[in-house]
Amino acid sequence: MKLERKHGFGIMALGCLILTGAVLVFISIPEWGNFIGSYFQGINPDDYSAQVTPLLTTWKSLFSPLLAQVGGYMKAAGIFGGCALSIMGLIALFVGTTIARQSAKSA
Repeated sequence: MKLERKHGFGIMALGCLILTGAVLVFISIPEWGNFIGSYFQGINPDDYSAQVTPLLTTWKSLFSPLLAQVGGYMKAAGIFGGCALSIMGLIALFVGTTIARQSAKSA
């Protein structure tokens, strides 16, 4: 199959979409990790009734380190995923530009 100039522009458009997804991953997933990691930090058991305080204190001591660890992993995964998507998007832009140039030269 002979690649034409329109194929190059299509691949470049795909690269732009991938880069847009990479930016969204860079922004949203590490923020979710921050939220999950600090979820129990904002809960003060003293603000609740005496019947609920032992339960909240227990939950906070049990789940706070776990959620902090999960939040850290989410931040790392978001950064890694954003980097990987950025590289894929840049490669697609480069390939699309090369195809569009080569087909313009041969035409």
